[in-house]
Amino acid sequence: LNVVIRESTDSFESYEYSKAKTVVEQFFWGDFCDNYLEIVKDRLYSKEDARKESRDAALYTLHTVLLDSLKMIGPFTPHVTEEIYQALFRDTVGEVSLHVSAWPKEDASWEDPAALALTVVAVLVLPLVMNSLWTKILTSAAIYALAASGTALLYAGYLGGSGDDI
Repeated sequence: LNVVIRESTDSFESYEYSKAKTVVEQFFWGDFCDNYLEIVKDRLYSKEDARKESRDAALYTLHTVLLDSLKMIGPFTPHVTEEIYQALFRDTVGEVSLHVSAWPKEDASWEDPAALALTVVAVLVLPLVMNSLWTKILTSAAIYALAASGTALLYAGYLGGSGDDI
């Protein structure tokens, strides 16, 4: 998030609005929605008391990233971001509008090179694992469907048998 805040702020200050928009959109849809949400789902849905601290950390991160992303994309989509802000953040943030709230600031405590390296590995490996699992599931389903179809065709006499030999 720090890199996005830095790049977006620098782009705005140098009047490169399309670059600011692109940086935020790529981060939000690519990194946050496609990857982070997938990675933390298990932590969020866990009811185990032992995982409460992990769940709270994930919720804090979701809150922070969504709010800061809204602030950075707000100049480009003011009405939608304001509606989301009013529904989710106004009571806790306290500002009357997203568009008068403070611009996001970098926080050095968020930077952890080891965690970033692990995240990069997870982001690269997770799609491969998911693709492999779905391939196995779909292959199994296809084999089952073909077997069921073949059995039905056999019973109907379309595969040269009477169905009595099954």
